[in-house]
Amino acid sequence: MKHPQIELPGGARGPLERSAVWAAVRRSAELWGARWQRDDSGGILVLPVTAGLRRGQERGRLEILEGGGELRFVPESSAYRLHRPSVVLLLLAAVAGLGSMVGPFFAHRYPGLIGLAPIALVLGVGGWFVVQANRHSAGVAEFLELVVEELELGADSDFSRGSGRGHEAEPREG
Repeated sequence: MKHPQIELPGGARGPLERSAVWAAVRRSAELWGARWQRDDSGGILVLPVTAGLRRGQERGRLEILEGGGELRFVPESSAYRLHRPSVVLLLLAAVAGLGSMVGPFFAHRYPGLIGLAPIALVLGVGGWFVVQANRHSAGVAEFLELVVEELELGADSDFSRGSGRGHEAEPREG
């Protein structure tokens, strides 16, 4: 099984110091909302993750490979659960879609069905929004990319301290 890993920046300078990598992991874990516990050979990371309609967490070891050029995550356990509110809304959208397709065939017998058409439309569009909102994934690979971004930004940037700006605000004139 191939474990998620990413090449660390360094270029002509050679591999980064391990302390700089672990500091970037700590900052990234704070930004992500993860739990990071450092030990002698690396550390344990408990990472909240999303994958479509699933939410959960991955637990594993982070280690720097021999030579110091790559950071690897070795998973130990993972737990996922469905995001229930999204699933309920999708089921309502499916029922509304079915009703809007079948409803016109029964409208002459049950005229009250015509009044439900706007509700079916709103539920159907709501289901589409749920699908669009849950297309993203945020997992181990994205976390490792965040660590590399933290390393490239450096410890003295505004972004790495959690302000989210990444640069100082321009002073106003006048």
